Amino acid sequence: MTRYTDEFRATSVIMLEMSGYPDRPGSLMETAKYLKIPHATLSRWYNGKRNPPPPEMVQVKKGEMIELLKNEIVSAIYEMVNARPFADYKELATAMGIMVDKMQLLEGEATSRTEIIDDRLTDEERANRITSLLERGRTRRDGQASNSTVH
Repeated sequence: MTRYTDEFRATSVIMLEMSGYPDRPGSLMETAKYLKIPHATLSRWYNGKRNPPPPEMVQVKKGEMIELLKNEIVSAIYEMVNARPFADYKELATAMGIMVDKMQLLEGEATSRTEIIDDRLTDEERANRITSLLERGRTRRDGQASNSTVH
């Protein structure tokens, strides 16, 4: 019988959450296959049965992953300008959207929006919204940078 470390089990549970489990069909099987472990084992860990990872370790790993995703999202926003020659805007936005989706899954937030998008926005209004998002990202990045040096 293989003995998995607490860290591996905690990381596995976080990966399962990031895949959309339990709401996304097939996510348990995909994650278990990727991790090369039986899906029943992963399911038991997730459900807190038979050798689950310590809850405090799961919370620590989740916090680490959320912070990593936030930093990657901010970096992705800044790199979009440099990446434009190599990828179209849709590809860049999709990559960033996936990271936001994973972060929201880990934070227990909704990953879809149901409000109606106003297609009557002008290009200038859209540009203003994007500029506002970039400014918020810069503020967050600068605030995180100064907070991270306080430790």
